[in-house]
Amino acid sequence: MTVATPHVLVHRADPARGLLIWVHGGSWRSGSAAAWSPMTAELADRSGWTVLSVDYRLAPEHPYPAAVGDVLAVLDRFALQDSTLPVALGGDSAGATVTLLAALQRRDTPVLLLLAYPPLDPECEAASYREPGAAVFTAQLRQSWRLWLRPSSLPSLEDLKGLGPVTLVVGERDPVRDDATALADRLRRSGVPTDLHVLPGIGHADILNPGSRTLTTLVNTLTSPERTSS
Repeated sequence: MTVATPHVLVHRADPARGLLIWVHGGSWRSGSAAAWSPMTAELADRSGWTVLSVDYRLAPEHPYPAAVGDVLAVLDRFALQDSTLPVALGGDSAGATVTLLAALQRRDTPVLLLLAYPPLDPECEAASYREPGAAVFTAQLRQSWRLWLRPSSLPSLEDLKGLGPVTLVVGERDPVRDDATALADRLRRSGVPTDLHVLPGIGHADILNPGSRTLTTLVNTLTSPERTSS
């Protein structure tokens, strides 16, 4: 099936160190490239990477795998056809989930992955989902999973061999923390170079906050020659 290339909001760096495709959060049913533009513009400015922020299709009108297909269409059109610059694929929250699922379908052309606090368990069963103050978030996330996945299920995340290097960032107080740390363990078992950053005192959606430590961590990855060399 052919997927039309979705709208992208471009923040250009000149000269550009590389090309980063960004997938916004919003529980798969809200958010937009425009709403995330202060963050993605700052990311481009501080990293020196041109950022393409994807307006992917949202649930419930467009459940899984529509968003994954949209991201793949952008990756194939704008990034994988041009090998002159390093390429990275990243996202926050639900967008990080979409990012990972898209990357798993392009293991033959692995790219650097930036994953900020991805939820990965539709049942939200890990201990971090039951910590004090997490109940409302957890209930809302379960509902978002149901709206996004119906009637599908996630592919297995056990075999992650072939992915490009991964930087994972999650807050110590984020209900999805255990999902992120478990993913880091699986990535390492699969032989994927993985940097995990658990930020003390930080909750969910930090990347949208002024002075975000999550954003700074991603900038540090994008400006590190060891992580971004082609």
